[in-house]
Amino acid sequence: MRQLAVTSLGSRREAGSLAGGNRQDAGSNAHGPKLMADKPFGRYGPMQPQAVRQPEVIENETLEQLRKAWKDYPYSVYIPIMGRYKAAMDTIKNIYYSARDVENFSIVLSEFEHEKYFSFKAGLFLTALINDSQERDFVIHTAHLSQEPSWLCLKNKKNVTVNGAVGTNFGASATGGVMIVDGNTGGLVGQEMNDGIIVVKGNGSRSLGNRLTGGVIIIKGDAEHSAGYGMVGGLIIIEGNAGFELGSRMCGGEIHLEGRYKSLGEYFFGGRIYQRDNLIAGKSV
Repeated sequence: MRQLAVTSLGSRREAGSLAGGNRQDAGSNAHGPKLMADKPFGRYGPMQPQAVRQPEVIENETLEQLRKAWKDYPYSVYIPIMGRYKAAMDTIKNIYYSARDVENFSIVLSEFEHEKYFSFKAGLFLTALINDSQERDFVIHTAHLSQEPSWLCLKNKKNVTVNGAVGTNFGASATGGVMIVDGNTGGLVGQEMNDGIIVVKGNGSRSLGNRLTGGVIIIKGDAEHSAGYGMVGGLIIIEGNAGFELGSRMCGGEIHLEGRYKSLGEYFFGGRIYQRDNLIAGKSV
């Protein structure tokens, strides 16, 4: 099998091993079933009949401080995303917490799902907690939520495992770390990512790897339309099928597809696209 020039991974086989498990069938549903649709966290959601280990929510003073910080977070849709992210960072800056506290808080987030703009607020608040922490490894639970957090892992450089699905813009502008999603994703995964590794064990929605400049995105399932839109570097591996406009406006980097695709992008400026190791767009090395 042709070796890929990916310094951080060494080879495609090594890249795929990060996610574990077997490859999904190429013809699987583009949306797929929501993983762990039944909720595993007691009063925070219905029980999963064959759930993985159920995390225990530890009620303590730190968790109460995080609840209060959530209520104090001045989230506003009238300011840019980075402004909303900075507001979250400012809100939690005087709280001392651990990675386990962040995991606990991701479980009790269901208390606030009735709030307007919950998806965006939850993703940015969790991201602020992760990025402001001195710890490196985090576990986030979303399978019990009816609204998946968006903008989770914005500007990430930590190791984050998400048990469940995520919303849009997961891993946007990431500069490092390994981000694993044990579920499906919304659109624009890895948008403008500079470095790091994203592994999606489910399906990826539209425009994954949008304007990607570096790093690796591995989709174990299918990808919807416009995967790799405008990417200038990095690597995207899709183990299932891809939709329309694969590699549209692509300028650099590589896309490796194991399944089928509906169409290539009408405008293609550079980089390479392979289907089962056969070059289908771009110039050979």
